[in-house]
Amino acid sequence: MKLKDGINYADFLDTVKKCNKDVLFETLDGDQLNLNSTLSRFLFSTVSGHDGIIRSGTVRCQCEEDKEILKEFITE
Repeated sequence: MKLKDGINYADFLDTVKKCNKDVLFETLDGDQLNLNSTLSRFLFSTVSGHDGIIRSGTVRCQCEEDKEILKEFITE
C-alpha cells in the first residue's frame, strides 16, 4: 500500500499507535522501519521531508484490521 498525497505525517504516526500489530514502512532499497518503534518513528519523521522516499515506499500491515485503522492515510 502507498501513503496518500497530502497527509499529515504526525497524524499518521499517531494513528499507527492504535494498530494491533506491527506496521512497516519499506523503501525501494528494501529497508524496513517498524513504525511502532520509537526510533523508527523518529527516522520516518526525518525522511518525511524527502517526498521521493515517502512516495516510492510502501506501508505493510501485519493484520487486516490495521488497514481499516489506517484507511484515511493509505491507498492500495
